[in-house]
Amino acid sequence: MSPEPLPNEALQMVLEAMKDGVIVVHGTQRLYVNQAYVDIQGLSSIEEAMTLAPGSTIATEEERTAVREMTAARGRGEDVPSVFTYRIRRPDGELRSIESHTSTIGMGGDRYTVAAIRDVTETLELQRRQVEATEALREAELRSRLILDSAGDGIYGVDIDGNVTFVNRAGAGMLGYTQQQLLGRRAHDLVHHSYPDGRPYPFERCPMYLALHDAETHYVTDEVLWRPDGTSFPVHYSSTPIVHGGVVQGAVIAFSDVSEHLRVEQMKSQFVSTVSHELRTPLTAIRGYVGLLLNGVAGQLPEQAMKMLGTAQANTERLIRLINDILDMEKVESGRMEFFNRPVVMTDLVRQTLEANQGFAAERNVRLEMVAVVPDAQVMADSDRFAQVLTNLVSNAIKFSPPNAAVEVAMTQRGDRLRVTVHDHGTGVPEAFRPRLFERFAQADSSDTRAKGGTGLGLSISQAIVERLGGTLGFEAPAGGGASFFAELPVYVAEEAPVITEASHSRVLVVEDDLDVALLLRKLLEHDGYDVDVAHDTTQARHRLSQGAYCAVTVDIRLPGETGVGLIRSLHASPQWTDIPVIVVSAYTEEAQSELRGTAIAVQDWIAKPIDEHRLLQAVEHACSHAPGQPAHILHVEDDADLANLVRVLLGGRAELTVAPTIEAARHALAAGRFDLVLLDLSLPDGRGEELLSEVGATPVVIFTGQEADEALLKRVNAVLVKSRVSDAQLRNAITQLLDSRRPRA
Repeated sequence: MSPEPLPNEALQMVLEAMKDGVIVVHGTQRLYVNQAYVDIQGLSSIEEAMTLAPGSTIATEEERTAVREMTAARGRGEDVPSVFTYRIRRPDGELRSIESHTSTIGMGGDRYTVAAIRDVTETLELQRRQVEATEALREAELRSRLILDSAGDGIYGVDIDGNVTFVNRAGAGMLGYTQQQLLGRRAHDLVHHSYPDGRPYPFERCPMYLALHDAETHYVTDEVLWRPDGTSFPVHYSSTPIVHGGVVQGAVIAFSDVSEHLRVEQMKSQFVSTVSHELRTPLTAIRGYVGLLLNGVAGQLPEQAMKMLGTAQANTERLIRLINDILDMEKVESGRMEFFNRPVVMTDLVRQTLEANQGFAAERNVRLEMVAVVPDAQVMADSDRFAQVLTNLVSNAIKFSPPNAAVEVAMTQRGDRLRVTVHDHGTGVPEAFRPRLFERFAQADSSDTRAKGGTGLGLSISQAIVERLGGTLGFEAPAGGGASFFAELPVYVAEEAPVITEASHSRVLVVEDDLDVALLLRKLLEHDGYDVDVAHDTTQARHRLSQGAYCAVTVDIRLPGETGVGLIRSLHASPQWTDIPVIVVSAYTEEAQSELRGTAIAVQDWIAKPIDEHRLLQAVEHACSHAPGQPAHILHVEDDADLANLVRVLLGGRAELTVAPTIEAARHALAAGRFDLVLLDLSLPDGRGEELLSEVGATPVVIFTGQEADEALLKRVNAVLVKSRVSDAQLRNAITQLLDSRRPRA
């Protein structure tokens, strides 16, 4: 049974409930419109809609024509689209987009047009925005890809499992793959599977993998990446996590091939080494001989000759300072500048600096005045390095002071910081130049270089030194004119030490923090007839040394606070204590020997724990006895005859020198006799001086060269002295101290 048709009233209710507008037309006469049609058109009533002229609300004439043509074609029975879109303009002027679904119905021989219209303005706008967003995203992806592929560094991304999600062209090229070959594969297995020495690199220890788990950026500068052919290249890389919504989604690895950088650094190092040697060797000889002439070695010279020699000496020193500044700057940049810190009484160091610069100040007719001190205040610093800073500040102040003016040096303490201020009464620093004060080669006026004799490196080097010591180097412009530079370091507070007993010629100081070992050493030495004092740390040791004379000091290496190596360095640096023989008694003798190799610091003996009692007593006996007056025998391997002769003159009758200008001559000399010490240059006509190190046996070796020695060489010799950096007296003292410490005692 067929369902009964809906009554007309029900059909009308359905039409009125529709969201779409409905219109029924017969010919040109409108027969029906619903309320939704009225609302979409923006009209006031159904009556207004019924009387509206056909097409009158369509926005443009072009669109009206198109609608009329489609309506006419439909009336002729032609096949036309049933859905089309056009715009209308409402009475209030607003444009809306309309989608019309039109159909023709035949009924009783008549044809009726029924249209359902829908406002699609928002829908079309959303579609437009989606299209624009999609295009913008496509352009952004293209732009990102172009940026990635134009980057010179390698960049690739990994997911949470370490699989490659993208890689740029440069990265794939450096790694020896195509981009497609890397995508989807675990990067660690392909390019980071081994350490530089070939050992397997565990995935869980890889910084690239760690970034996925600790959500932190990792920077690495000493590893390699591997290519599929088994070759590798050194890289600097960073691994940065990709975090979204607080969850790590992956990581981005950016890496640089530093092969060329390392090659250039090596070339630069070789160049600096060669140039420094070729300049320092003749300058050392020139300075030495000029100094000898000025000191009357060749007899009394005419006044005019003395003036000429004085000028030559001043210019030689100036050239040496320039070379040393350039090499110091290179050390600062490469991070190879070494520091040996110990407690330093600042007042003493400042006074020494002022005394050292008195001659220069007198030449310029400038007074040096210490206007304020902080008595007994100490800092933890490398005294030589900080003296270099103070010397730079004081000498600069002298240079820029007018005649008959004073350079004032003041010490002040601000909380836990100790400040040394150097103030001059010159013209001051131009305000425009102040931001560049501490830059390399900076000069307020290019003429200053010649007029004042500066290199423009001093302040830059000084700032680097002070910052390495944990301090600050700065400048102030006083209201009264002139310039004030200050260096500020943390105050060092020493612990109290017990008062020691009066010393004698057979008194030994034992520096040992282990009470049982200290008691054992005391008993052993007292049983052998020595007076013994004990210090349990380096502070107590220095206090005891300052109050009495000792014929020997035994030093443990692992001490609370400052190590025994620090104490040994300070003993060597002090004119008062430099001749005291040191005997290391420690479980860490190899560690200390490694640290002290390459210095001119003499150690009488190295006795490992558990202690060999006989060897200890023999070492102390040798230290506390008198050395015989026999001259030492030194092999000087040096191709510069003038410099070799200078060393001979400096040592006088203290040692007999055999000079070997080549490696071959040195080998013959070593085979022919025994030497107490070898003084060795590194650059020789037939090879490198270090080739002889394996042939000298137990003979002490002092490198005396124009080049900077690397860490590996420092560990193989007793001392490294750089030409032009050491004075004649320092060279002589270093040689004699080593000879005294090695030769048997009577």
